[in-house]
Amino acid sequence: MTKEKNWEDSERCSEEMMSLRNSGYISEEIGEEYRGWGERDIIFITAPTGSGKSYFMLHNFLKQVIKRGWRMLYLVNRRILKEQLKKELEEVEDEICEEFEEMGFSEISIENYITILTYQNIENRLQGKECDEEIIFIKKFTCVVYDECHYFYTDANFNTSTELSYLFLRKIFDNKLQIYISATPDKIKKEVESYLEKEKETLESSERRPSVFNRTAREIQEYKIKGSYDYVQMMVFEKIEDLTEIIKENVNEKEEKWLIFVDNIDRGKEFQNGLMNDKKESGEDKYKISKEDIIFLDTHYRKKESTKESAKEIVEKKFSSKKIVISTAVLDNGVSFNDLELRNMVILADTEETFVQMLGRKRRDGSKVKLYICKQGVEHFKKREKHVEEVLRCYKQYKNNLTSISKVICSKVDVYEENLMKHFIVYPNKENEDYKQYLIDQQSVLKELLKDSVSSGYIKEFCYSWNGLLFLNQFSVIRCRKLKLFYNNIIKKLENNEFAFVEQQVEWLGMSKEELEQIIYDSQKSIKEKNCEILEQAIKKVLDKPMSPEKNIEWKLSIKDVLIYFLRMDSEFTNNETGQIGQNDRPLSAKKFKRCVEKAGLPYIMDVEKKSKENKETLYTILKENTNQEEK
Repeated sequence: MTKEKNWEDSERCSEEMMSLRNSGYISEEIGEEYRGWGERDIIFITAPTGSGKSYFMLHNFLKQVIKRGWRMLYLVNRRILKEQLKKELEEVEDEICEEFEEMGFSEISIENYITILTYQNIENRLQGKECDEEIIFIKKFTCVVYDECHYFYTDANFNTSTELSYLFLRKIFDNKLQIYISATPDKIKKEVESYLEKEKETLESSERRPSVFNRTAREIQEYKIKGSYDYVQMMVFEKIEDLTEIIKENVNEKEEKWLIFVDNIDRGKEFQNGLMNDKKESGEDKYKISKEDIIFLDTHYRKKESTKESAKEIVEKKFSSKKIVISTAVLDNGVSFNDLELRNMVILADTEETFVQMLGRKRRDGSKVKLYICKQGVEHFKKREKHVEEVLRCYKQYKNNLTSISKVICSKVDVYEENLMKHFIVYPNKENEDYKQYLIDQQSVLKELLKDSVSSGYIKEFCYSWNGLLFLNQFSVIRCRKLKLFYNNIIKKLENNEFAFVEQQVEWLGMSKEELEQIIYDSQKSIKEKNCEILEQAIKKVLDKPMSPEKNIEWKLSIKDVLIYFLRMDSEFTNNETGQIGQNDRPLSAKKFKRCVEKAGLPYIMDVEKKSKENKETLYTILKENTNQEEK
């Protein structure tokens, strides 16, 4: 597998994607209507990854911006995506310049018409010394593009400043063209709809004032394309350990790469270490996965030369030369992999927005992609549910200390206030008579932040600081509430259906009932075969060897998960049996053993007998069924 081959494949994949883009997609849906977009219009472009959203903006719409003499602010949620878009912009710059020169325009500079920034860049400047300069800078733009606009909602619990940038941008561009782009924009679309509804109510109820400028009620203009995931072949695994073995066994059999999305940094490091194997067998590496084959990218990727170079390669060539790329959400939006050798993906995500965005990193290329998803059980979601419950408990405890200042801010940034941005940015300040009272109100929250590291972690999931005060991020609270409902619902479903989360993930991709049934059937078949193998191997170790009750218990506990798996398949199964199998004072009975091997289709029985009348200790012996029958 050479870099030259990767580059050639990437080029072929890029050509195919270019063909797809030119054939229409979002450009076809919008048609020529973008030429009529103007001041105060609010546009939503809802389309799956790979449907040409950014291509449309950097080609069709950018040309319209240049013709009008506008300046476009193009915002993204990841630094890697910003670099990839800048790279794409460089590739089309000559083409655009030449086209405009042929139209009679003097020599143009693209940077005079478009600026690509991250949302985080704006948040940092608003919270720093550059606040005033940021206002002056942003006000120069004629329109704004909120690419991957779900960012405001999905990132709200680990970057609570998302609401600050949202409020700031929404207000400063209120009289300008705003374009929201995402494959999963529903939550933000509802927020914008709510804002427009309040605007409409205000217009209908208030007297006309000069500051209103003859405003009219607005509605969202939406362009929508439904996603198709017919190129995805879903594969189910039960535990992370299972997936590790699957990758180890397959990574060298086929010249195929893996892209693995994990839900946290610790999981990513653990996974990376689990995949690397330095042990030798017969003088050769058993799996031949070395440190050079794997890269793990998280938010700190720029601090290490190796990860920095890998990220640069992804940005510039849209593929990685590594066999295995493991990543947190740092790659979950916008970044493209046009790599024909990338045929396997793993996604560990609980929510639809994150799941769909991660899947979209691999562009369609005419071949199937194997998508490995985790079955996940009740315990996983109970842990998640407990965490959001603690965050919400902490929020309820301190919300009164935070909402007073938030309400004031909300009133001061009303869309009809004169000197809007002055109120938004400067208020409250130390010269304001209420400032001292706000500080007093927040003392209990500040004390908790300093004295209790656990509570501090929860508070940081719904608060951000600005102008010396703490503010409540409503997106964070809304997200926690929705997650709590989701976790509670999936836990209930899992109690009666072990494949409930698999069904949920299949539903996110809009697959049919027949496809779901096939996925579950294949999964059950695969899992059953593996559990059969484990059970039979365990049986062979004790075959024909009488076991004491203590030895029976020891043997039972060594394969308790497998025994529970087969007992669950039996109509006589009760939830109490799960606990019984895990008890360390109760041997496995012959009846339960029989139920397990029958479901596994294995020809064994358990014989139970007393040593003697004098010695009443019970002995348990596993025999081959046909052997036992011959003896009888």
